[in-house]
Amino acid sequence: MDLNQPTYAFIAADGTTYKASTSDLQDWYNQGRIGLEHVVTEVGSGRQSPVREILFPGAFGSPQPPLAESPVFQQAPYTRAQYGKIDNHLTKAIISTVCIGCLPMGIAAIVYAAQVDGFAARGDYAAAKEAADKADKWANWSLGVGIGWIVIYIFIILVGTTMH
Repeated sequence: MDLNQPTYAFIAADGTTYKASTSDLQDWYNQGRIGLEHVVTEVGSGRQSPVREILFPGAFGSPQPPLAESPVFQQAPYTRAQYGKIDNHLTKAIISTVCIGCLPMGIAAIVYAAQVDGFAARGDYAAAKEAADKADKWANWSLGVGIGWIVIYIFIILVGTTMH
């Protein structure tokens, strides 16, 4: 770490405390490891700020008033404990697409299901839950439409064979 840069501390989604310089925060932001709304605490002063104010000062309008002066990290609004393990519904999405369902709806389900683990890994549990709910909805619709078409097909075959 550069000694001329302030040092910041924050707690990751897994509960691990990290210390980083401004350049480290920029690298982690570029890698998708932290988001602009993550709150970090300046070591020494205890001043808390969102990452966006450190990496892009003034870019988002007037600076927000400082968060509560405390050396303790302010947790993100959503934690893994609130949501538990988030089911991505990928298996249902694949089965509904390949075996029974409606292809376009199944593809939408697979896309949303594939996003769930990435959001959860970045600590964005609200977005992970939303993507999981959308994956489940699209997989259910895909199954429903696919089963509906199968029922219609069987009906047509049965009516066709009884008419001869």
